[in-house]
Amino acid sequence: PECIQNYVGYQDTSECEEYLFGDVNLDGFIDVLDIMIGVNVIIGNIEPTTLEFYILDYNQDNVFDVLDIVQMVDYIIGL
Repeated sequence: PECIQNYVGYQDTSECEEYLFGDVNLDGFIDVLDIMIGVNVIIGNIEPTTLEFYILDYNQDNVFDVLDIVQMVDYIIGL
């Protein structure tokens, strides 16, 4: 996140916002709207910002791909 600085050592993260991975539209829920945005990013219709990429990387492997979408769908349907 932007609140983290580019050096190793103590970092004051008290001012950092918390994000729900997968909730790219920041409405507080992971739902079909987030899936639609994610699919549009994958097929190249949307160029994500750094923050959007960070949030869409649901499994936090530093790659946003169809595996993230599948895990988001699993979360939505309760698997």
